[in-house]
Amino acid sequence: MTSEGTVDLSVIVPVYYNEGSLGCTYDALVKQVFAQHSGMKWEVIFVDDGSEDGSWREICDLHQAHRDGLTAIKFRRNFGQVSALLAGMQQARGRCVVMLSADGQDPPAIINDMLRYHKEEKYEIVIAARAGRDETWERRVTSRGFYYLMRALCFQNMPAGGLTLFFRQAHVGSAVEEQ
Repeated sequence: MTSEGTVDLSVIVPVYYNEGSLGCTYDALVKQVFAQHSGMKWEVIFVDDGSEDGSWREICDLHQAHRDGLTAIKFRRNFGQVSALLAGMQQARGRCVVMLSADGQDPPAIINDMLRYHKEEKYEIVIAARAGRDETWERRVTSRGFYYLMRALCFQNMPAGGLTLFFRQAHVGSAVEEQ
């Protein structure tokens, strides 16, 4: 963990109505990932995508307690998960970047496997696909539609159940403008 310069790993966590889960997400990252890689410099970037619950307060509390390794970004309104991820990527200082859901659907420990594939097997991009999700039928239908369109229009090999991305960042973007 560091407050200046490049870090080894940036974890971007898009947040939308996730009050009550953010402290657990952060603690799980620390215990399951960062503690396993003691020499690693890391940061966590929470991007609140216009939540109107207590998510932002929870992020601010985490930032106050962990100022060195945590960045907090707040959108005035909801722009969508992609915008939140892009804002986090622009702010990221990591040589490697991982996107992780705020609601606990993605187990943080998977990052250890992703790091192993990157370091030992020299993969530049690592994708972890979900085997299943615990969601309502409405959410499953809309998610399937989204991933169908993504596969049809952009990324033919994208796993049907979604993914967590890990990649080595070649260039760190500029500062995020308030949206």
